[in-house]
Amino acid sequence: MSKHHSCAIPGCNHMIPASRLMCRDHWFEVPGPLRHAINSTWKNGEIGAYRRNVEEAVRVVSGTEPAAEPEAEDAAD
Repeated sequence: MSKHHSCAIPGCNHMIPASRLMCRDHWFEVPGPLRHAINSTWKNGEIGAYRRNVEEAVRVVSGTEPAAEPEAEDAAD
């Protein structure tokens, strides 16, 4: 398994540790509440909500969509 991968933001070529989602510059462009939601859904194993929050963060940082409210895990996921 690789110890590094590229940042989750399309077009960013920064190589980052496998334990990180994005490079530092892009991570701090993600609104604070959404960063918190990404971390908490990952830690709680709420994979469906985690993936949706990551998709939202990528849209926000890529400039394709304004930020929405972070998502918490539903009982249905």
